[in-house]
Formats: sequence, C-alpha cells, structure tokens
Amino acid sequence: MLSKRTSSIRLLCAFLTCLLIFGACTKGPSPDPDTGTTPEPTLRPTEVPMRDISADTPLADSIVYANRMANEVQMYFTDPDRTRFTMSNSVSKFEFDLCYGDSRGITYFGDYYGKPYFENSMDMYAVGTEWNDRKSGSFGRQNTYRLGYYYSEAHILDLRLAVNSGEIPVTASRKIGNMTEGWHTHMADVAYGENGITYTVTDQADPYISHVLGETVPEVEVNAIIVKIIAENTATCNLYYYDTETKKFSGEQNSYFALKGTGEEEICYVPLDSLKGDLAAIRFDLNGKHNDKFIITSIEAVRMGSSLDVRTDRIYHIYSDKLHQEFRFVAAAAVDNVKEYGVTWKVKTDTVDRLQIRDAAGTHDGIAGFDPSTVEYVAFHIKDNGVVGIIIPSADSGSDRVTVTETDGFYVVRQIADSPKALKKGASYYIGNRLYNDKNDSFDAIDREARLERNPLTEIEVGDTSAKTKFDGYDHRKGSYYFSKRGTDFTTAYAKRNNNRYYYSDVTVKGDGEDRSIYLDFRANSGSLESATLLDENKMLMPIPVEVCKNFVGEYEERFYDPKDTAYGDSIFPLRIGSGKTLKFTELHLYQNWGVFPLKQISSIQFFIGYYHMSTGVTESNCIAPYFVYGKDGWTLPDFRGASGELWSGQPQFTSVGIHKWLSFTGSDGKEYMSEYTGTKINSYGPAYADIDYSYISDDGSYKYTLRHVEFPQNDENRTYYTISVEFLKDFTVNDFKNDFTILQFNSRDNNFQKFVYLDENGAEQTVTLKTTGEDSKTYLLNKDSFYYCIYDPSGKKGVDVMNYGLILRSADIRAGGKPLDGRFAVRYDFKGRLDNLALTLDEGKVEFKKGDTIVINAILLPFGDKIEKGAYHARLVYEDSVLKPVNVAATVGTVIPDTYVPRVQAENNVAEFTVSGSRNRNTVVVSGFDKLAKPSVSVKNGDSWEDYKFSVEDYDGYQVQMSPDGTYSYSFVYEIGDPSDSITFKVSVGG
Repeated sequence: MLSKRTSSIRLLCAFLTCLLIFGACTKGPSPDPDTGTTPEPTLRPTEVPMRDISADTPLADSIVYANRMANEVQMYFTDPDRTRFTMSNSVSKFEFDLCYGDSRGITYFGDYYGKPYFENSMDMYAVGTEWNDRKSGSFGRQNTYRLGYYYSEAHILDLRLAVNSGEIPVTASRKIGNMTEGWHTHMADVAYGENGITYTVTDQADPYISHVLGETVPEVEVNAIIVKIIAENTATCNLYYYDTETKKFSGEQNSYFALKGTGEEEICYVPLDSLKGDLAAIRFDLNGKHNDKFIITSIEAVRMGSSLDVRTDRIYHIYSDKLHQEFRFVAAAAVDNVKEYGVTWKVKTDTVDRLQIRDAAGTHDGIAGFDPSTVEYVAFHIKDNGVVGIIIPSADSGSDRVTVTETDGFYVVRQIADSPKALKKGASYYIGNRLYNDKNDSFDAIDREARLERNPLTEIEVGDTSAKTKFDGYDHRKGSYYFSKRGTDFTTAYAKRNNNRYYYSDVTVKGDGEDRSIYLDFRANSGSLESATLLDENKMLMPIPVEVCKNFVGEYEERFYDPKDTAYGDSIFPLRIGSGKTLKFTELHLYQNWGVFPLKQISSIQFFIGYYHMSTGVTESNCIAPYFVYGKDGWTLPDFRGASGELWSGQPQFTSVGIHKWLSFTGSDGKEYMSEYTGTKINSYGPAYADIDYSYISDDGSYKYTLRHVEFPQNDENRTYYTISVEFLKDFTVNDFKNDFTILQFNSRDNNFQKFVYLDENGAEQTVTLKTTGEDSKTYLLNKDSFYYCIYDPSGKKGVDVMNYGLILRSADIRAGGKPLDGRFAVRYDFKGRLDNLALTLDEGKVEFKKGDTIVINAILLPFGDKIEKGAYHARLVYEDSVLKPVNVAATVGTVIPDTYVPRVQAENNVAEFTVSGSRNRNTVVVSGFDKLAKPSVSVKNGDSWEDYKFSVEDYDGYQVQMSPDGTYSYSFVYEIGDPSDSITFKVSVGG
C-alpha cells in the first residue's frame, strides 16, 4: 500500500467508486444458530480480580479503561452473500441492509447481544419531492477507513436518494458496443452469438476485452453503463473506459462491480464518475478463473438520476463504548431544488413505555411543548430493554431543529436542516448525532451523557512539542478531541540520522466537575505514520495501546467520495479523567526505530476496504485485508514483502509477491465454498512485536477458523509466523481431500516462476523446472511432520523486481472423527497460461470430520529475494531456525509460558532469569507478572558476570509494556541472535 506500485495490485489506485449490482442480492433466510453461520458476539469472560494500580501512575485509571476497551469494536458481513453488514461495540450491535427490496439501511439497532431497540429506520431524506435513501435503486457498499483497538470509521456508500422503491431514473439511454464484431481480446476469447458475446477466460492473470465505440456518446447523455451478464461463477469485475479528452484506458477511469454467478441474467449499474468528455471506448475486465465463461447480453449507455442526483455516505464513528453518526449528502450533479435535508428515525409506539425530550428549557415527558430549535436529545425507554436516543451536538450538527410526531403507530423523530437549498457538483452536506443506548430503567444516564457530549472539555493545552502540535478542539460529529501535528515521509525517517526521531507532544488536560471518559486523536499531516506510544508526566512508558490509522496520498481509492485523498497519520487512544483532576502526558509519533532496533507495528490504512498494515520501521512487511481485496475473492495478504531482496531506489520498500487465500473446499454440488470474516483481536500493536488474530467462518457454516499472524522486527528475511486453528461446527465429510480441500492457496499474480523446490516424502530436497508456456498440473507429496517448499526465479524479471515465495510447515495436529489423523501433506501445483498456483492440502481421500474436531497448523510464510543467493537457500535457512532449531526458553528464575512463536517467561517476585536459544536474527521476548510499573532493568550474562543490555536510546524507549487482566505488567524487548545454535542468558527485574 505504498505510493510506488512496482509489483502491487493492478491499478488499485482507482479501484471503485460505486458497487451497483442491481438484481444480484437476495434476502437470505434467518441464520441457523446450530451451524453458527451468523457471527454472534462473544460472551464476556469472567472478570479476573485486578490488583489496585492507582499508585503506579497518574494515568492509572486510563490504563484500566483503555485495556478494558481494547478490541471491543467489531464489524463483519452478516451473511456469506454480503447482503448485510453488522457493526458492534461493548454496548450495542446493529445491522445495515445493503441490497434487499425497498429496505436499504439499518435493519435493527440493539444492545450488545442484538436485542432490538428499533428496526428499519434512521434514514436520510431530502424534500423537494420526498427522496429517501432507504428506497435507493442502487446497492450499498461498505468501506472502513479506520479500524483498530478502540475506534473504527465505517462508511456505507453508493446509496442514492430515490422517490419510489428501487427506482433509478434514466433520462437518456442508448445501446452501445457492437455485439457481432470489433472486440479486442487479452487473455480471453470472444465468441459472437444470438444472445450477445461470450467472453471466456484463457488466462486468469489479466483477462479483458475492449471495444472502441463506432460513435461516441455525448457526455451530457451518459453517466453510467447498464450491462446485462450471465455468469456461472462469482467474479469481481472492472469496467475501464475513456473519453474524447483522455483518449486511452487508465486507472483513473475505472469502476468496479461484481457478479453473483447464478446462471441467470444479472443487471449491473456501473457509474462513470470520472468521465471528462464524450464516451469513446469501454473495456471489461471480468476476473474469472481459467475457462470461466460470461455471456454479455446487453450494454447500454445511460444518464441516471433526476433533478436530484444525490448519493449518500453513512459514516459510523464506532468507539468501544459509544457511537456517533454522520449523514453525508453528496451531489453527483448540481442540486438546486431541495427545501430541506434531514434524518428520519421511527420507533414503534407499542414498544415504548415512556419518553424524554430535553431542550433549553428542561425535560419533557411528551411530544408537545418542547422547542424544536433547542432540542438536546430525544430518548425512548423500550419495554424490557432500556433506553435509546439521539444526542444532538451543540455545534456542527448540521441541523436547525428536531421534531417529534406520532404517526401510524410510530414516534417519528426528524433531525432537519432547512437552511441549505443548493449543492454544487461534488459538494457535500452533513448532519450528525450520537446514537445512544443503555440498559437502564431511567433517563438519568442519557441526561448525563448529553450534558458531557454537548459541553466538552476546553482547558487542554499543548506544551513542549517537536511536531508543531496544536489542539484543534472537540469534533462534535466524530466525538473525539483533535490535535494537528507535523509528520514525515518514509525516506526521511529511514535516514540513519532520523532513526530515533520521535515526534512528541506534551499535553495537559484539565477536567471539570465531572468524571469523564474521552477519546483523543493526534493527526499528522503525513500518511507514513507507523506507530505511537504514551508517556505519563514522569516520562514513564504507559501500557495504553495506541491505535494508529493512516492514508497514503495519491492512490484515490474513493474518487467520488474522497477526491482529494488527503494524507494523514492518526494516533487514537482513550483517557479517564476524574472530576477536578488534571492529567499530563506525552504523546509520541514513531516512524523508524524504537530504541536500538527498528519498531514493529500494526496500523490501519484507508483503502477501498478495511485494511491492516505491518512494517519493520518504515519498511512494509505484510498487509492484511480481513474482508479480502477484490470483493469476495479470498485474498487476505495483498502486500507481502520480503526483507532479503533489494530495496527500491525511490523509497525503503521491497517488492510484493503473490496472492494468498485461506481455507476453501469444493462441495458435492461442485460449488467452491470460501469463508466470511467474523472479527479481529489485536494482541500486540507494537512497537516491539506484532501479534493479531483474525477469524472466519465457512460459507456453509461447517467450520470456523482463526489466523494468528505474528511478526518481529527481523531484517534478514520476513518470517511471517502463522497459526491456523480450525474447529468444525458440525459433521463434515470431504470425499476427496487432496483435490477438493485447500488449506492455503498461493498464486504468482504478476510473475511466472521457473523453479519449484520442495522437501519430499523421504526428506530429500527436490528441484523442479517449471513450464513457462502451456499448461501443467501435478501433486507433490511432502515430508512428514515438517517441510518446506518454495517457488522462485521469475522469468523476465531481474534486480529489484525479483521476489519469491516459500512456505515452511513447523507442526500440525489434525483430529478427524475424534482421533488424530496421521496424514501427509501435499501441494497441488497448477499452471495455465501465466499463473503458477500452489495449494496446500493433505494426501487423503475421504475424510470424515465430526463436530468438535480440530485442525491446528503452525507455518511460516516467506517472501524472499535474491540478495544472498538464488535457489532454496532462504527456505533452508528459515527451516533450520524455525523448525529444526526454533526459539527455545529455559528459565532458572521464573516460569516459561508456552507459546508457539513468542518467547515468554513469568517472573517471580519481579525478577526473571532465563536463557533463549534457537531461531536467528531478531526476536522479541515477553516477561510477565510484574507488579511494578517502571523501566525494566535488563542484564545479559557474560561468563560469570552480568552486563547491562542496551536496548534504549532515550530513557523511556526500546521496550514495550502491556497490562494483564489481573493488573500485572508484561515487559517486552528485542534481542538479536546470530546463529540458532547460540544462546543468550538474560536477567530482567523491575523496581528492585
């Protein structure tokens, strides 16, 4: 996800402004609770008694609060077809219907367990005629700009304001595209017939067909294409186009759509938002598999929209314990006939036993007598559930008044803006509120929250700063306190003189007469921010994880909704401040090093889908796309970069390689079943190591699995440590496991490799010369218990573009029918045209899993370059240090805590003494169980004496501190070992 895209996702910089797949979504049946096909919130674990940490630091309350709030925000598609999207935090859960009937929008808003307060409401509207986005003829699309520990910013995009249900008015229309001749093909064939043109994929690397129109379509008559397609399989698709001004295809003029593959004709509305002149040519990139067929039956250039061409952007600012909503009206064409914009909220009267409205004069228990222009909140007590309400911001709400009426069995609340009348093309109008809920019997809690929300803290000051930091005030629509600060770019941070340059901000926050929980956001002007930390007023590093979110400039993922694509680097964290208290702290933005070693981090990036980013310093290592990359395509690691190649000349990055897809199978019906994301738990954001769990459920509900991804700040290779944990939710039979079940699939994306190396069933290394033309298909049996295989030497690419791929199996435990399955792994190799495909599987025929059976696989994914030497050297190296001689811990004081990848020790009386051996290069050790908060004292044994271990550059840096549920602390630091036969003995103490 970097500005240079040498080996990255093809033309992602202009991927999709609208997903408009008319007719492709259907309302699914209610999920079967026995199969677990719908993700449910995890029941809260029993709270571990926590020691009193109040004397440890002035930020003690904030530490407890932050760790309690971590990982509470979760968002996922409700169903495998992605017709609905669920969002939740510690207090609420709600679902958005993206594409069913005339009911686009929130289907329900409920408590943490999903018990509804209201259903099918909270809609955007405009009045000229009454236009409403719930009636949109286009389908909604979700994109998550920011995501992490405490906060996610989810956008529901592409809905349009419509008058009648499902209507997209068409004011001009003409057939385009010769259906009998004239189509140029690339890695695809075209056959002309009575039904239209049949497009067949001959090579899935980059198939497309293009056509120069015989007669251009005037710009005033076209802003979309309606294409009708019959597809047998699901596919993600792009429509490229150019006009009389641009005169050639480019990533800027590109729209995305998707096909369900039902075998029936699908109608797809595809917007042309970047048209600059008369439409001159079109190109369909239907990204199917080899031999997939698509019948394009009709192509129509249309002018969509009426006198009101407005699209909506629903923005949900989801914090761990609260929710703010922004309703954004975006003009796709100039709008001048709107009397008012607004939001409508309906609650059934028979679910309400009482209500409360507060205005400037006080509270009201009915819908009469209040002042609409000074409403502060409207709240309903829902029978057997609790309180739900909207809190109107005291500033920047975008509304002029709030009305409440009773109509047709509903209380109807309208938040109204009747001052704006016109919007220029591309302009936006915002209305905002906080959607509140609790489980209380009274309105006391919302009354207090409204008072705090509408009266934010003002005595916040920035003192000493190296980043020109300024306090910008409270963002009423987003619900957080904002600071602006200066940042830097990758290349500047990578320069040795800047390695330990920390962009710090000393801040003082003075409380008022209330106890408050607040969220702070420090926003840098650079999209290169990697990590952030907090110090208390004593310059002590705090166990408060800091969420980092960013956006690289210049990729323009949302050209319609975010045309400027502004760069930013945010650090986000919560604070607890007591009545009359003052808190002082230092916030640090980090880029390259944390102490002696480069940092290791997890952050998020604004993309066209939710996206995590990992790096060693500013050098990117991996990225995780939990929702996948191109729609429902299964691709989870869009950026997968080695550290053993050659750095780019323009910035300190390596080339990415390949496409990874996790578990899938072919059912007895011949259909491929993938999985759907269900949530994330971040165990360590950095800056000493990265550790994240992200989870899925199979599309048929047969099994669920969690992927644990671990990284250390290594610089010889990029060992990406994975644990794949599968649990079967019901009895499940695979008739031909070797051919029908895939554990992990890799394809070469834009490379064609010439060599394949693997450790065979006899433990001998074998080298295979691969075809570079034609087709090939083989299955290779692998060494029992552990092995490696790698594919390397891409044809036609040398130097900085060379990056290869390997997989190393460390261990596996497979249970089938309640018993261990003593099977052997195999890799299926398949080559057609230009793509090399590797699929990890088992050399098994029929396998019968029972409910409760498990698969646990520990593997290392390895992108590698040619810096050291060609061939399997890199795989052998990592096989030695991660399988034959993996990291090992032996404690003489304290207790070793078992962990597959992270060396861990439990201290005894605030002291631990232990020896680490195995592995090589850099690892991070975690020492737990300390009841003192201080910089750890670390010594290394040299003969019979102890010497200080240098890991810091400043007094406060070079280590990581985390709080355990019982209130004790864990300290982490990086160490380096040259050879897996070597060992190092450490002594760690705190406060002694």
